[in-house]
Amino acid sequence: MKKIIAILMVLVMCFMFAACDAAEDTGKSKDRDTSNRKNSTDELVNSDGLVFKLLKDGSAYMVDDAKNCTKEIVEVPSEFKGLPVTTIGSLAFHECNKIKRIVLPDTITLFENSAFNGCKSLEEINIPASVTALPEMTFDFCFSLKSITIPDTVCELGISAFRHCSSLKEIVIPASIKTIRRSTFEGCSSLENVTVLGSLDSIGDLAFSECHESLTVTVYGTVKEKVRLGQSGVFGDFVSSDGKLILK
Repeated sequence: MKKIIAILMVLVMCFMFAACDAAEDTGKSKDRDTSNRKNSTDELVNSDGLVFKLLKDGSAYMVDDAKNCTKEIVEVPSEFKGLPVTTIGSLAFHECNKIKRIVLPDTITLFENSAFNGCKSLEEINIPASVTALPEMTFDFCFSLKSITIPDTVCELGISAFRHCSSLKEIVIPASIKTIRRSTFEGCSSLENVTVLGSLDSIGDLAFSECHESLTVTVYGTVKEKVRLGQSGVFGDFVSSDGKLILK
């Protein structure tokens, strides 16, 4: 009987030692996995603090996050890890309040919705000729944006694309753009002059609501659809009596 008990005790101890060794190996494996993931993430951040994300097709990178940028001037590189940087992701520069100037390379072809939304200190940015659209809320709440040049390769302005750019005083819209959508320049309280270089299909309601009281919109051409100028119309409720729409 004593022999049987002794054998059972030995077996139990062997099992316990084996379990401890397995747990230790598992812990080491988890540590290695965590370390690898951390290193992988670190490799997607450049020296300026920009975070990059590989596109699904593996052909290029996008700027995914800029919240760790501490410089006032940020230059987005034309390539990262040997592949081109082609996209500014949704909310990539959201609340990056230290940045005053962004320099974009010609490799950029796409801004996702709200790409620079809430970049409150941004004063200056170039739009590469390779970009064809400024989608919804691209520069929404960029309070400090003073001027911007829209290249004639851009064919679309999304809803609220420049909403609440309260430092913007004037802007030229190229003939390539055929529609000014709802609330595109709403809340641009310093905006006094808008020049449209070609005919338009339509101007959406509230497109110029809450702009400067002496705002003048000059269109070098025609507007196909009838423009609503009354309450909640193109100029909204605030400057409906003073805002001017001039067709030339």
